[in-house]
Amino acid sequence: MSALQSIAACVLLVCSPATTLAGPQPESKQAPHSLGQEGPALADLRLHAAQLRNEDSQRRARAIAYLSTLPQHALSSIKLRVAELARGKIERNAAIAVLEQLLYEVNPQGDETPPPLAQGAQAVLSHQRDEATCIIVEAGLLLQSLEAMKTTGAGMAMAEFFDIAEGAMGNELRRARTRAGEWLLPALIRLRSDDRKAVKRWAQAGVRKLGVEDPKLATNLEDAWRVAEVVRAYSDPLDYDAMPTLVRLTRDKRVQVRGAARQAVDRFGQNAIWQLRQLYEELTSSRAKSSWSAEQTAQALYAVIDRQRMERAEHALTAATEAQQSGDLAGMQQQFALALSAMPDHPKHTSIAEGYAEAGEQALAEGDYPAAERAYLTAVHLAEKRPQAERYRTQLAFVRAEESFHKGLVDRSAYEYVLARDPGHAGAQTALDKISGRDAQRLQQRKKLAAAGAGALLLVAAGLFARQKWRCAAAANAQA
Repeated sequence: MSALQSIAACVLLVCSPATTLAGPQPESKQAPHSLGQEGPALADLRLHAAQLRNEDSQRRARAIAYLSTLPQHALSSIKLRVAELARGKIERNAAIAVLEQLLYEVNPQGDETPPPLAQGAQAVLSHQRDEATCIIVEAGLLLQSLEAMKTTGAGMAMAEFFDIAEGAMGNELRRARTRAGEWLLPALIRLRSDDRKAVKRWAQAGVRKLGVEDPKLATNLEDAWRVAEVVRAYSDPLDYDAMPTLVRLTRDKRVQVRGAARQAVDRFGQNAIWQLRQLYEELTSSRAKSSWSAEQTAQALYAVIDRQRMERAEHALTAATEAQQSGDLAGMQQQFALALSAMPDHPKHTSIAEGYAEAGEQALAEGDYPAAERAYLTAVHLAEKRPQAERYRTQLAFVRAEESFHKGLVDRSAYEYVLARDPGHAGAQTALDKISGRDAQRLQQRKKLAAAGAGALLLVAAGLFARQKWRCAAAANAQA
């Protein structure tokens, strides 16, 4: 290639679009389990389960890691997959033989409480991968995922493993119950009423081994959220032996427990009226009206229980309203916080949420993004499932997009997400217009640089051409 051809090629390269200079961009690889709120689909579980049969040990290892660490939102897919495994045609004795191999791999010393059998999966699969082995190994991996979740739903799903190979996994489920301990209690309480005898015995024995057969002991736990789950378990299905304890818990100082107990009492309906009347008389030294229904008696009882907290909360709400009207939104938030600390389940959540949203709007206008985010997060929490909660979530997403933008991290998709939720969102549209303007400006600058570069190269080419022409003329004169 001549010097002029090389220069021409450089000129064409400089004048090419920016995408040509950048080259094709590689597709982003999705991380495991990053599949949105709906969680990994059943098809994903099947796909990875098929890799357990693969001769490549690395592929088997990846499948084992995937199936044993599924996130909480994969629960529905896990239940469907376990139901499929239960329909597999494997003999109970063959399944037990695989389980014994797994147990030996993870617990050769014969400890009383061995780790999950799934930890021996790779060793067993390295020398046998028949149908029975793969089904039992996969079941062990899914069980390990459930154990790690530590939720009532995960505990309920454990019962489905009894249907695999005619209950062959019973011993491993008993070991899993021992490993789980207290977090499994709400599920065990519910499963005591299961129609399957094996599940019922497993649940009853679990409650007994925890030493909490008495509802008073079962609800005497330190974790308020766990106690609330236990309370809900006693009301679904209804446990009439637990009803007196649940009525007493309607006055618990922990809002989670108090709320769960009141919901449970509502489920008992008229059956709880004598317990409600008794507690009302203890607190007021007067009898509830005999004409009151269970619901009316409960409302009268709760008014008595909540009176002092309600008075403190109402006083703080009044001060918050005054601060809001005077434009002191910081003071308003302080008073709201006092009201919610006095009565977290205050019925005026909607108006309190609106106040926090107003504070978030002001903080956003002032460029205080952390304060705006805190305010909108609180508004979302208070509004819960009410219609305005969606508006607060959208604004919260906008605040986060704005904060990133002002840090120099431009994320067009964040604003597009806001517009997808609220097509009339002026702030997000303005931001996208700015981003588009910047993009156009950068493109124009690149074109100018490309044109300048091309001009410079052409000048160089012209100079080289003139120099070459002069040399040729000089050489011709010399020969003459």
